[in-house]
Parts: sequence; C-alpha cells; structure tokens
Amino acid sequence: MGTILLVEDDYSNRLFFQEYLLYKKYTCYTATQGVEALTILQEHHIHLIITDIDMPIMDGFQFLIALQEHPSFQKIPVLIMTGHLTEEVKQLASQEQVKGILGKPVMLEELSLAIDRILSR
Repeated sequence: MGTILLVEDDYSNRLFFQEYLLYKKYTCYTATQGVEALTILQEHHIHLIITDIDMPIMDGFQFLIALQEHPSFQKIPVLIMTGHLTEEVKQLASQEQVKGILGKPVMLEELSLAIDRILSR
C-alpha cells in the first residue's frame, strides 16, 4: 500500500490516526515533532508525510523548510492536518511538496480520500 510518516504531537490524535492507517494496511511510522521526523526519514523509505503544524521543538513550518533543504526529502508529498487553518497555513498549499491541507477535526473518510489521491499520482 505505502509507507506513511505521521508527525503529530498530540498523543491521542497520533494513536488514533496511526491505528486507522494500520487498519487501512499502510506501514506507519510516527514522530512527535519535526526533528524526530527527520531522523525517521533518514532511516526509512517514506511515500507520504502527514504532519501537524503546531508542534514543540520543530513545528510544521520549520519541518517543511527542513524537508526542502534535504535533496532526498524534497519529493516526498506532504499532507497537512491542523486545527489552526490560518492564512499562513493556507499559503503552504502553494508549495509544490504540499499536496493538501485538512482542518481538524479530520473525518476518516476525508483522510482516506486525500491519501488515495496523493499516493495514486
């Protein structure tokens, strides 16, 4: 199916979405913030990154910049899930690497459709 990296600092959200992705037969790695996610990216072949924006240590904005600075990570598609759909966040949709933005609370059907759309490209 595909390998997904879920970057989410909220434990309940991380566990909930990880269980759903595993149920949908994806391989799923999780990280609580951007620095941890970069380490996982160096160790595993990832097909899609699903990330929150509001996280400690390295937030989603900093994480996206770090992805762009690393040639091996620039082509991995990113799906953003956030509870803060600000204008600044909406502007991220113009980045080539960002393939979608979902506002929290995220409906599982909406998430599934977004993942299928992105991974079928």
